[in-house]
Amino acid sequence: MQTVACIGVGNVGATCAYTLLLQNLARDIILVDIDESKCLGHAQDMYDACALRTTRSVTCGTYEDVRHADIIIISAGKPQGSNTQDRCALTQDNGTIMADICKQLRPLPEHTKIIVISNPVDIMTYIAQKMIPEARDRIIGTGTWLDTQRLRNYIAYQERISPASINAYVVGEHGDDQVVAWSHASTTAGTAPCPDTTLRAEVAEKTKNRAYTIIQNKGATYYGIAQCTADIATAIAYDEKRILPVSTYQAQHEMCLSMPTVVGAQGAERIVPITLSHD
Repeated sequence: MQTVACIGVGNVGATCAYTLLLQNLARDIILVDIDESKCLGHAQDMYDACALRTTRSVTCGTYEDVRHADIIIISAGKPQGSNTQDRCALTQDNGTIMADICKQLRPLPEHTKIIVISNPVDIMTYIAQKMIPEARDRIIGTGTWLDTQRLRNYIAYQERISPASINAYVVGEHGDDQVVAWSHASTTAGTAPCPDTTLRAEVAEKTKNRAYTIIQNKGATYYGIAQCTADIATAIAYDEKRILPVSTYQAQHEMCLSMPTVVGAQGAERIVPITLSHD
């Protein structure tokens, strides 16, 4: 079991920490937030659940405490403010916050991996990697893993099969320019899901707009991203070497984007090339 730190305990960060606790992934959980009172309240509340789980402690900590964690999850920053606000509108404010956090995490121990959630996640991941360049492969953004789950759910509904029986990825940006890699999509039986072009366009559009719909209805998204973050943390903690579409540095584009990537104990271990159509 790992020591996991969560920097930023708003809706997303707190839900991530609690998800890790429920899944018995973290031995110790360290919370850090600019609002120390709220941070303490979350730590106390979650600690009450520890008697029924294997996590032994949930505490508020400092950056010195966090620096030595096995996995650091960064969700600090401003959330999308409305159901029409593009994630990229958060770049300036959240970029400043990310740079400041990374300054306080240096030097990062060789065993520590970072999972970035803060939006726009591809840009925030890039900033974190620029600030801590020696740890570039150990800094992963959640990328399009959540978008991929949304896609698989929509396809599963159309095909009347389990999402677990669908191999399909959203790649590229976690945002309005995301791309469904239809040319690589298949069911576990080898068939092409949603072969109708019109239906594919509808499914891709619903996938892209899912966050806006949730924000319109309840103000924020946090359950889905918390589960995806815990899934990435699990792949790291248990060296699963699973292929996940996470945000990593793409040398040919000199930026961070999501492509299927082998995720294990070393972080982003290698990118797996997939065949994409010209479109």
